[in-house]
Amino acid sequence: MSGVEVLKGSGQILFGPQTVGGVINYITSDPPEEQRIGLRLQAGSGGYFSGLASYGNTFKNTGIQANFLRKQANAMGPTNFTINDFSTKLKIQLSDRSTLGIKLAAYDEVSNSTYVGITQPMYDQGGNDYTVLMPNDELHVKRYLMSFFHQTRLSDNLTLHSMIYGYTTARNWRRQDYIYNSYTNGTPNPPPSDWTGVVWGDESMPGGAIYLRNRTGNRDRQFEVAGWEQKINYNFNTGNISHNLTGGYRLMYERAYEQRINGTSATAKSGALVSDEIRTGKAIALYVVDKILLSPKFEVSPGLRAEFYNYQREILREASTDTYKTAENSISELIPGIGLNFRPNTRINLFAGLHRGYAPPRIKDAIDFSVENPVLELKAESSWNTEIGIRSQIHKGIFGELTYFHMDFENQIIPSSQSIGGVGFGVTNAGRTLHHGAEMALSTNSRDLFGTAWQIMFDLNATYVYAAYNSDRIVPSEGQGVNVNGNKLPY
Repeated sequence: MSGVEVLKGSGQILFGPQTVGGVINYITSDPPEEQRIGLRLQAGSGGYFSGLASYGNTFKNTGIQANFLRKQANAMGPTNFTINDFSTKLKIQLSDRSTLGIKLAAYDEVSNSTYVGITQPMYDQGGNDYTVLMPNDELHVKRYLMSFFHQTRLSDNLTLHSMIYGYTTARNWRRQDYIYNSYTNGTPNPPPSDWTGVVWGDESMPGGAIYLRNRTGNRDRQFEVAGWEQKINYNFNTGNISHNLTGGYRLMYERAYEQRINGTSATAKSGALVSDEIRTGKAIALYVVDKILLSPKFEVSPGLRAEFYNYQREILREASTDTYKTAENSISELIPGIGLNFRPNTRINLFAGLHRGYAPPRIKDAIDFSVENPVLELKAESSWNTEIGIRSQIHKGIFGELTYFHMDFENQIIPSSQSIGGVGFGVTNAGRTLHHGAEMALSTNSRDLFGTAWQIMFDLNATYVYAAYNSDRIVPSEGQGVNVNGNKLPY
């Protein structure tokens, strides 16, 4: 990576479809103009090793940047892992006005990831080294990516960007089954009939020990994503006012396969198919943002995004029984926004923004076949988000920022809890909520501040936020209704 870019406020409507919190853009390194070879090696206890090798160069009109990462450990606390990560980037200068970019990547990980931790009695007693509770748990991730990027300058003021991309990720997780020890009327119950003979903890108290079982529950997932995007950048003037216009469209397809497979041994990766489903999404997005420089000190950036999304959930098998359940839904949304920037001098920047916040729910949550109308159970998140703030180079070597934000949700999706009438796990519609607060940043460095040859950097960040239900909502509680309006939100 050559950098990380963070976009907040109305600027994120260029990217979507989620425009609530912000956008993080990971910027990969371009090929260098001259040969560059890099090698970084690290080693540590627990069999830890990390090696990153890179090579970059440009041959006539073609540049290449290739990277390979090998990372492994055999006893990194309670886990072990092996990771191989390869990526390469080609940049080909087709002409003075045209550039082609190609990116390829492959990732492979095998790790002893697990959900299982020690019990409370095991923690209280201490003194034992439960290094690897579930040695047969194994997470295997494979990811392959390919993308093509083309940029051409149609004129001195007009540039066309085109990109096609696709990737596939397989995430298969073998998890060995287990059970806690239990008592009946003060008498310990025997271990399960499929016990492997391995036990952790103290069997003398209920729930103090973990019996490992001779069976697995494999959670296998596969994801496919493909997309095509084109956008233009156009610089023009209307009188004394200059414009930087960005507009474009994106087509995207995504599909997820999810299976639960129960094995009959502690290391089985195959067995009886318990559940099987497919989730598919198709999206079209249109967007335009115009950065208007009304004066050298004042800039206005109005923008609009349109999202159209069709999604479908198909269940082919559940509870070890063949079935076919399918439902689909289509949603669309207009996402407007406007940003303001005022720079009275070179040291101060005043900014403000207003934009529509939008986030569609994930398909598995949005389509729930346990309710009467599965496609209307969970709604999209929608809000109006406002911010106003100041950034300032207070003094040479001292930079400060202060922002007030106000997020008014018409519907927010939150973890299910009894506080809003929900039961069990999952997420639910919370209805109207309000988030508001302020965030502050202050950074200094001694070299700019005092002119020292050495450098000490100091950063201070603080955020205050208050989030609460913002409309009357009556939920049952001990036989009577309680209005949760004004109550704080969970998480």
